Amino acid sequence: MEEYAEKLHESLALGEPLEEHTVLFYSGTIPQLAILVSRFDYKSLMSYESGKFLCKGEINLAIDEYRLGLLQFLKLLGFRLIREDNTTTLNDLKKGDRVFRTHQILNIELSTFGKIMIDWRKPDTSGQRKRTVSEIIRLNELFGRHLIEHTVEDQIVQDWLKNVNLKFHTESEEE
Repeated sequence: MEEYAEKLHESLALGEPLEEHTVLFYSGTIPQLAILVSRFDYKSLMSYESGKFLCKGEINLAIDEYRLGLLQFLKLLGFRLIREDNTTTLNDLKKGDRVFRTHQILNIELSTFGKIMIDWRKPDTSGQRKRTVSEIIRLNELFGRHLIEHTVEDQIVQDWLKNVNLKFHTESEEE
């Protein structure tokens, strides 16, 4: 721990001095916190308790947690969502290019835990099933599979989703 504290303190020596009234919002160990406070002379610390951000020290303030909506969340990720008629489109905010478009999404929303929840239309044909799967793969590439959850009323697609999201074990039972 002593060696770690010394290395942390050395790496922080490269940091610039703080502006007045800077608040530290940090989650870590007590030694890390002590080093940061002593090195940069923070006068106020922020913590998160019971749905509020609490500033304590020279600045005493309570701020209610801000809840992002789906459009704001996607904007932070660099995308613009457009839902018109039965079409869902995602555009890249920087380039303006369309990166995704489908007619298969029934509903898309943001859960309270910050996960994108997508309800897909039930595919009627194997071609629609393949299209749905390829669109799910594309969204997983854009957002990562841990940030998005898909619901499809199709047993074949549901089984595929389970196998994609769970580790596949190749161990076999011995008789």
